[in-house]
Amino acid sequence: MPKPYIEKLKDPRWQRKRLEIFERDGWKCQVCQDNLITLAVHHKVYLPNKEPWEYPDELLGTLCENCHTEEMERGVLEQSIIHQLRKLFYINELFILNNGLELSKASNKDSWMISEVIRWLLSSPDLQKELIDRFSKIMRIGL
Repeated sequence: MPKPYIEKLKDPRWQRKRLEIFERDGWKCQVCQDNLITLAVHHKVYLPNKEPWEYPDELLGTLCENCHTEEMERGVLEQSIIHQLRKLFYINELFILNNGLELSKASNKDSWMISEVIRWLLSSPDLQKELIDRFSKIMRIGL
């Protein structure tokens, strides 16, 4: 019978991996930057048939217990976003949006900064119109 997940987190291999991730992330939450609240290593996705310590480092991140709780409860928000994306965009537009997000991550920008720029852009009706106009132009002429 397989071990319950909570038991696997006591395994020395997980404890070692956990410390490596804390060290890599500077012993602070990667969302709020807090280093005083209890920290946890978060699995960004769950992979079938993988033990917690077998995950690639890029799928693990240090979060404080508050941000970790919020991250674990993100399903409702994700479903809302998916619903909005399905309503508002065609598949080719989603590919472009995805590529833009991937490029922003690849340029080593802080994801917090990226989300703040997006929030700022979407908060102004004038900027929204400009974004839509530019996007429409790109879609007409192609990349």
